[in-house]
Amino acid sequence: MNNKVGLTLRRSVLVTGSAALLAAPFGASAQADGIARTESPAGPADLIEVIVVTAAKREQNLQDVAVAITAIDGEQLANTGATDISDFVARAPGLAFQRADRSSNQLSIRGLTSFTRSASEFPMVGAYFDEVPISETSIPDIGLIDLERVEVLRGPQGTLYGEGSMGGTIKFISVKPNFEMIEGFTTAGASTTRSGGENYTVSGAVNLPLVEDLAAVRIAGFYEDDGGFVDNAGNGQEDEDAYERQGVRISVLVEPTDALSVNLTAMHQLFEGGIPSNVFPTNDPGLTPPGLTTFGDEVAYRLSPTFSEDEASIFNGVISYDFGFATLTSSTSYYDRERNGELDETTTARTVEAALTPLTTTLGLGPFVLTNGIQTVYASGNETFAQEVRLTSNDDTGLRYTVGAYYRTRDVFSDSDTRASDIIPLNTTLLGLGLSGNPDYAGELQIATADVSYRQYAVFGEATYAVTDQLDVTGGLRYFEERVRGDQTAVAIDASTPGPTFLTIITSSFPEVETTEDKTLWHFGASYHFADDLMAYLSAAQGFRPGGVNARANPTPGADSPLAFESDEVTSYEVGLKSQWFDGALTLNAAAYISDLSDAQFEDVRDGLFPVVRNAGGADISGLEFEALAALTRNLKFGATLSFLDAEFSQDALPFTTPAGDVNFIVLDGQALPVARDYSASVFADWRSSLSNTIGFTAYVDISYAGEAEVSTVRADTGAPGTFYTLDDYVLANAQVGLEIEDVILTLFIDNVSDEFVEYGGTVADGISRNKPRTIGLRARMDF
Repeated sequence: MNNKVGLTLRRSVLVTGSAALLAAPFGASAQADGIARTESPAGPADLIEVIVVTAAKREQNLQDVAVAITAIDGEQLANTGATDISDFVARAPGLAFQRADRSSNQLSIRGLTSFTRSASEFPMVGAYFDEVPISETSIPDIGLIDLERVEVLRGPQGTLYGEGSMGGTIKFISVKPNFEMIEGFTTAGASTTRSGGENYTVSGAVNLPLVEDLAAVRIAGFYEDDGGFVDNAGNGQEDEDAYERQGVRISVLVEPTDALSVNLTAMHQLFEGGIPSNVFPTNDPGLTPPGLTTFGDEVAYRLSPTFSEDEASIFNGVISYDFGFATLTSSTSYYDRERNGELDETTTARTVEAALTPLTTTLGLGPFVLTNGIQTVYASGNETFAQEVRLTSNDDTGLRYTVGAYYRTRDVFSDSDTRASDIIPLNTTLLGLGLSGNPDYAGELQIATADVSYRQYAVFGEATYAVTDQLDVTGGLRYFEERVRGDQTAVAIDASTPGPTFLTIITSSFPEVETTEDKTLWHFGASYHFADDLMAYLSAAQGFRPGGVNARANPTPGADSPLAFESDEVTSYEVGLKSQWFDGALTLNAAAYISDLSDAQFEDVRDGLFPVVRNAGGADISGLEFEALAALTRNLKFGATLSFLDAEFSQDALPFTTPAGDVNFIVLDGQALPVARDYSASVFADWRSSLSNTIGFTAYVDISYAGEAEVSTVRADTGAPGTFYTLDDYVLANAQVGLEIEDVILTLFIDNVSDEFVEYGGTVADGISRNKPRTIGLRARMDF
């Protein structure tokens, strides 16, 4: 976007948004009064059910929460066959993601996402499963089975949700056990993907009362066998991106008295797959790595075996006691995730071949060829323990408050070993010729390890006071202290000057680094009810994420190469409108916001093999969001979302000198933030009709659009090509029809109706991570 245009939008968005949102009630108040006196064309108010959310850590009607929030209930997820984040991302304006592989997702809300590849860095979007923080730069692909709802909170949520909730927070909320009856469901599905294999899924859940009005257990699980669709031209194998995913969850609820509740939950999920669904499309010759001549929208090129395993476990104990005036809640949680596998670095191999060929040619050995490619064996993990205790008032009038204390430890590790066995004979030849080969060389090009631990103490509080029956004011504070400790070791081959010194080994082992930081965050807001179903609000809030130590230390760090980096923070201002019309048959919500990101954590690629993270510069972000949900008739529901986003870095940062002697910057003033889609929109229609008392018919369609986005802050002209790529815009459509016979639903579905090529992420080195081609299948569900 032109800088002047962007500045104009940022300056005017709140003024324009405020005028539009605050003017709406005066044009609508008479109509709101008229609704009470006339019957809605759509019928009773229960055509659109009231959605209860816990965004403020208390149960509230979504329309009464002075926060921009989207809630997708579990019934919607089940009816549309949603299995992962890509299936509902279009339903929440401002939400986006990119994916390096099938098992994890890097989230973005309102343009904010991680700008680095550091394994130890915190994300800019918070993520929770029930009460368990699962925030990472790339969260696991949570199976959307037996969920009560998914909540997407937009804007900083720092006072109540702490670190990482800068752009917003996403919450996966599971269905809890009940004491009423034995009930549940089972599903099974089969489908086929164009140019790919067959896919099979099974899932189910059962609720079992154990002791009447005292104890119950709920068990849910799923298994997914995906046949893949990417052919590997490197070894001739078809559909080599096939994977299996499975998970199980057990939840026990005990209520010894009316006041005391104990909920224990355990979940385990496992992903096992082959090569990632990354391809080198024919229409993107700019992605061509040196020497690669094989292209295709479903084609990869990898020489060595590739696999990945992603395993996550969650344990959570929530104890609540109702004192009458307030409820005391204790949440103890443990989150453990481990990832390991082997990556093929064939495209990097082409670069190494090009670098070594002049040497081997000079020695009379001909062009250098890595017949076996380059392999990276890796393992990484995140182990998080969190304890929160909070007291929440029960009175919905007067003064409403939540106060609490929080303690969290987080231990992160990563190990990687990159090898090229074909260089071993070259090393032997160099030694035989009397040149400076390395007698200890065993094929490693790079070894990197990192161990980082975090410990945080925090206290927080947020209170809302009803000044009048119509006006509420809110204030909140959070104070935290974070200690970060870590050490790294890096070993690499000096490839800066190909020649006899190529096999010189550089070792960098830094002593343990420790940093401590404390900060206070604030949130202020106000809301005004013009009518029961018409509210305007404004808010100002801060969000943050902790600093850390550099997980990849430079082998030859300069004098200013930092061993640690500090926290960054965002300050956001927002006005919004929430309204319902025609006895609740029509919901219209809107929000306008501006945000200022400061001390941003950037990846500094100037430091060679092992980039470091630095605090440098900031960003200006502004946007508009709209949501609509309408019950057009008793049988037909319609929904739509629209988002406009202007997210740009606000200053030049990290200068460097080009080979031509010119001064350039890693980050440029006016450069777009990664993963920030300028425009996005979606519509859906859901029709249900009863053919008889036992037979019904359903039809559903959704269409979504997303604009272009960058995948990284690193441009090709920085001298570090391979990390920067522009994701194309896309239009994606899904459709299904279903037949309901008593408690059984049979659904015929088509995902990606137009066979659109959607880019989720990518680099020159790794190719484009893409969506599935058109997939057609049949799904059956039985409730009992």
